Amino acid sequence: MDKETWINSMAESLWNRKSYAALIISAAFGFLIAVGNHPPTWQVPVETGQVLAGIVQYPVNNPMYLYHIKVWSLLNQAGALLLAAGVSEISLSLLIAGLMGAVSCAALYLVTFSFSRDYLLSLISPLFVYGLNLVGYGHAYPIWLMGTSHSYGILGLSYILMTAGFLGTGNFRTGALLAGLSPAVHPSLGVFMIIIISVSFFFNAETFRTYRSSIVIFSMLGCLLGLASFGYQYRLFADLPVLDTQLKSQYLDSFIENFDLHRSITGWDSPGIRIALLNCLIGITVITRKTTPRSVRLISSIFAVSVVCSIVFSAAAIQLPKSSFLNVLMPFRYFNLANIAFMAMTIGILGSSTTGRLTLPLFFGGSLLLLLFPDLKALFYYVAGIGALLTILYPSACSIAEKASLRREKLHAITIGLVLLVTAMTTVAPAAYNLIFHGDEITGDFRNMTNDQFFAIISEREGLLLTAADLHLIQMVTRRPVLLDGGGLDFLPYVPESGPELNAILRDVYGLDIFSEPPAGQKNSAVITDLHRPLWENRALAEWQMIRSRFKVTDILTPADWHLNLPVIASDKGLTLYTIP
Repeated sequence: MDKETWINSMAESLWNRKSYAALIISAAFGFLIAVGNHPPTWQVPVETGQVLAGIVQYPVNNPMYLYHIKVWSLLNQAGALLLAAGVSEISLSLLIAGLMGAVSCAALYLVTFSFSRDYLLSLISPLFVYGLNLVGYGHAYPIWLMGTSHSYGILGLSYILMTAGFLGTGNFRTGALLAGLSPAVHPSLGVFMIIIISVSFFFNAETFRTYRSSIVIFSMLGCLLGLASFGYQYRLFADLPVLDTQLKSQYLDSFIENFDLHRSITGWDSPGIRIALLNCLIGITVITRKTTPRSVRLISSIFAVSVVCSIVFSAAAIQLPKSSFLNVLMPFRYFNLANIAFMAMTIGILGSSTTGRLTLPLFFGGSLLLLLFPDLKALFYYVAGIGALLTILYPSACSIAEKASLRREKLHAITIGLVLLVTAMTTVAPAAYNLIFHGDEITGDFRNMTNDQFFAIISEREGLLLTAADLHLIQMVTRRPVLLDGGGLDFLPYVPESGPELNAILRDVYGLDIFSEPPAGQKNSAVITDLHRPLWENRALAEWQMIRSRFKVTDILTPADWHLNLPVIASDKGLTLYTIP
């Protein structure tokens, strides 16, 4: 067997008990870190789960109802099933928070393992990336691994990265299954993933022909599962009112122009795009090497194609109307896949035994400078990327002579051991300590109607609840429908049917208008608190009663230092509940 055939056959023997064990350990580390190292955070999909499970019921024309019913994700559906089965909102939020960490770390592990074939180094990779926050630079949308309530964006990006990782390690069945299912996890990123994988297989035709049966069967299985999920969701929103196409465009154009932050980004000069281009260059270089394993050539193609497609889609979106389908998908965010993969891929290349490991100690040693000089982070990306390129192009220069192979392996082992110890002690150990000795405090920091008398009072009352704009996810903690969650208006591009009613609420209740430009510097995908507080505090009782009649609002929740001309029902811990008589 010649060298190239032997290298190409490596993928077939990569997946064994040790492989699965290391992957599970990496995912467990991520779950532990997400739950133990971050403040407890309510997760957005839980609210939609409440509506799908029938726990919270809305009027059919309410914008929040339209959003919860129409936005499709397996995350929402799974949450609804768990809530209906008796799982609490607190437990579900912790589960989703841990899942974000588990998928993120597993994805980074798989990318590094694809290039390095080194279990310990691959276990280090997600801990290292998390510890120094080397996730790249988000373009149009931030990049997180865990620790926030933005579950959809985190899980969507980490999920498609994990899909690429399975393909890169030669597990084509799992990769194909996840790819077919990806639109059901995150429709925009999922469709993008299917496109770039299809194009990548076109350029890796030999790999596709070799594993054609597995790839086709398991991708179709994933698609069927996704279609079943969509069928369930479609049954819920099929009868919703349909907005005239021209009117829909007017609402979308105005909202994106005046309120939307993500889709207003059209610039090309950013660190995120530069890192993506460097990722593309590294990927092309890997692909052109004759000794590159087929699975590694495939994952390198996926990252390179993702950058090219991001450029093409983003350039097209700029030329199209803001209300176009392509703009709604937010194509500039597609650069984030190459960004989040960059450091894990670089670590894998620098630690690969086929390219030499001398550069790995230099890489980890150089990263210590980031602790002293965090402003050097962008420069560190570029230097690390150039180091990876040189390692691929000149492997003999980046390794120690063959006669010193024993010393090379010792140096590698010492480096891996030290970095594993440091990263584990600074990420996993604190999380374990917090869970063991302060576990009760983690769940105790969640306040909702089950453990807080004030929220219980709100939960027991009838009618829609009106909230001040900076009070987010109140439905979740009270199990009561809200007129509008002013902290997140960016659902409109996905549910344009909500436009007329949403604008009526903004205009008549909050003093805003989708068709009017907000005050200078106030562009935001949320209602600005400072803009509507004076309006509310000066509003007369008769005006509040008109709002009650028009929108079926019975109570109002504000910060405690607000003073409305209405009777107070209850006040506690920085919040006041008013009623409209």
